[in-house]
Formats: sequence, C-alpha cells, structure tokens
Amino acid sequence: PTDSEAWFSLGVLHTMASRLDEACYAYEQAATQQPSHAKAWNNLALLQHARRKLPEAELAYRHSLIANLDYRDALYNFALLLQQQERILEATVLYEKLLRLHPDFAEA
Repeated sequence: PTDSEAWFSLGVLHTMASRLDEACYAYEQAATQQPSHAKAWNNLALLQHARRKLPEAELAYRHSLIANLDYRDALYNFALLLQQQERILEATVLYEKLLRLHPDFAEA
C-alpha cells in the first residue's frame, strides 16, 4: 500500500487473523507515513504490550499521545501499562487526565 490508511487497514486485518508480526509491520508503516496517526500508534502499542515488548509499547503509546494528546484509548492503555509496571504515580496522572477529559469513560 502507498498510504497510511491502507497500511492501517491492513494492520487491522492482520490483527484479526492473529498475524501479529505482519500487523506490527503494517501499523509501523501507517505511523511512519503519517506520524499524526494516533490510532496506528495505539494499535502498534497494544500489540507490543501484548507481546511483552514493554519499552516498544511505551514508545508507541507516547507517539500516539503526541499525535493526539486527548486520545482516550491511548491514555487508558498507557495508564494500564504503567500500572502493570508499578509506576503508580505516572499511571495516576494519566488516569486523572483521562477522567477529566472523558468523565463518562467507565473503564477508568
């Protein structure tokens, strides 16, 4: 594919088919072609998180939030990662921001 949305869609399809290496590559391509693609960064982070590649997941979550500071899913997912790493203060800051921006978000 030649555009970020095509790469993103390919990543979704690979994820659904449990082809995680291919999905990561597709999300990386989407994010590289369009660095402001917060969803591509978040999906890449989710896969890296699930694969226990925590530094890579953290970096991708940070990129997602750089692309969209208020992105609910990235705020929540990154807070979960930090909480799992017992980085409670950092997680709390994200949870507080999440609740301030999205007060109806039940998961937080």
